Amino acid sequence: MTNSSDSHSLTEARLLDESWFALLPAPLKKALQSIPNSNSYFVAFSGGMDSSLLLTLASRYLSECRQAKVLAIHVHHGLSEHADLWQSHCEKVCHCLGVELIVRQVSLNAAKKGVEEAARAARYNVFEQVLPSGSVLLQGHHLNDQAETVLLRLMRGAGVKGVAGIPKSRPLKSALIHRPFLAVSRSELLRVAKKYELEWVEDDSNARCDYDRNFLRHKIIPKLETRWERAVSRLAVSADHCRESAELEEALANIDLNGMTQNLFGSALSINGLAQLSLSRQRNAVRYWLQLQGLGFPGEKRFQRIWSELLMARDDASPLIEWSQGAVRRYRNAIFALPLKDINAQPGFGANDINICHGAEFADSDYIISVNEPRVLFDQDIMGRPYALRIIGGGVTSVKDGSAERMSCPAKLLIKRPSSDEQVTVKFRQGGEVFKPEGKAHHRPLKKCFHDSNVPPWLRDSVPLLYYNACLVAIGNLLVADGFQVESGAEILEISWGQK
Repeated sequence: MTNSSDSHSLTEARLLDESWFALLPAPLKKALQSIPNSNSYFVAFSGGMDSSLLLTLASRYLSECRQAKVLAIHVHHGLSEHADLWQSHCEKVCHCLGVELIVRQVSLNAAKKGVEEAARAARYNVFEQVLPSGSVLLQGHHLNDQAETVLLRLMRGAGVKGVAGIPKSRPLKSALIHRPFLAVSRSELLRVAKKYELEWVEDDSNARCDYDRNFLRHKIIPKLETRWERAVSRLAVSADHCRESAELEEALANIDLNGMTQNLFGSALSINGLAQLSLSRQRNAVRYWLQLQGLGFPGEKRFQRIWSELLMARDDASPLIEWSQGAVRRYRNAIFALPLKDINAQPGFGANDINICHGAEFADSDYIISVNEPRVLFDQDIMGRPYALRIIGGGVTSVKDGSAERMSCPAKLLIKRPSSDEQVTVKFRQGGEVFKPEGKAHHRPLKKCFHDSNVPPWLRDSVPLLYYNACLVAIGNLLVADGFQVESGAEILEISWGQK
C-alpha cells in the first residue's frame, strides 16, 4: 500500500514519459511540477496569452497527474468595449478544454485608486468570494511581469519589501495563490503558445503607454535589454535578494515588538519601548506592526509624521494621522492602531438604549444554569466590538480584579445577577453620569473612571454601560459598581466586551 504522496510520485513519474509533457521546455516542466497539492484548483483566466497557456497546460497536467479538477475564473471588468467578446472567447476555450468557467461581472470605483488598482482590487475581491478553503488559485504572472513590478515599485520609492516584487505563492484568506510561470520569460511562454496554436485575446489597453506598466514594458525594458544582457532576469534576481532581506526585517521586527505591544482596547505600541530602539529599528517595527493590523503602509510622508507629530506630542494630546486603510493616534504613552472598519463604524453609532430583559423573565425559570452551560442573555456587536451577557451558575471562585490600576483589557467581568424586579439595559454615556466602583468610598464622575481605566477618549462614547433599572452597575468589562460584586454560591452575570 502507498500513501498519497507516494501515489503522486508514481503518477508524476509515469507522466514524465507522456510525449506532450516530455516535449515541454524544462522551465515549463518545473513550473507545472511546482504547483502545490490541493483538492481544489482554480485558474485566473483573462483570455490573454499567459492565462490561456496556463489553463491549457495546468488543466491537463493536474487532471492526468493528480486526478484533480480545475475550474477557471473570469472577471468581467467592463472597461473595454470588447469585454463581452473576451468573455465569450473564455467560454469557448473552457468548453473545448472541458473546464468549468465561473464568470463574475464587477463595477469599478476608480475615483481614489486609479483604474489599474481598482481593477486589481475588484479581481481579488471576486477571488476571495469564490475560492473555498484550502484551494489553490493559479495565476499566469511571468518573469517579465516581475521585472515590471520591480521597476514600478522602485519609481514609487518602495523599500526592500516592495522591491521584492511578486511572490511566487501567498495566502489569500484560507486559500493560496500560486504563480507557476513566475521564473519563465514571456518569450518562452509565447513560443510554446504558438506551438500549441492557441488563440487568445489582446487587451487593447496594453498598447497605451499612458499606463505606467505599459510604459515600462514598451519603452524602458527593451532599452535595458539592449544595454544589459538578460536584464529582465537580473531584475528578478534582485527581487529575490530583496525578499530575503524583507524576511530578515520581519524577523527583527518580531523580536523588537515582543513586550512592546499592548492590548489597550485595540492594538497599541508602547512609546517608551520604541524609544529604546534606534530610529531605523523603530521605523521597521512600526511598519511591520501596521502591516499586522491590516493598515498597509500610509505612504512615506504620513509615515514620517508618526515621528514628527505623534511621538513628539504632549502626553495629554491626542494627535491623529489618517490614510485610506486606517489611522494611528496617541493616547498617553501608547500609539493606537485604528482599522478602517472601526473608523467607519463610529458615524453610524446609535446611542439608543438597548433593553436586554427583565429579571423576572428568568427568575423563576426551570432552566438549569451551570458554569459549563451558561444562559446567554445578549450577544451582539456594539460599535464593531462584541458584547455578551451570560448567566452562570454558582461555584465560580475566580473573580477579576475591578481595580482601575490595570493597563490591559481582560475579557470578562463577573457581577451579581439581576433580581426579579430589575430591568437590564445597556446605555451609553450622555454626560454627567457618576459611578461608585467596587471598594471605593465615594461616587466619581464617569469621565474619571474612564481616565483611570485608560479608556481612550475616542472610545468612551461607545463603551456599553450596564444598568439594573436606573442604577449603573458595570462599565464595559472594566469596573463593577460597589454592592454588585458576586456572592459566593450565587448565580453570576458574566460580561465580555471587545473579544471575539
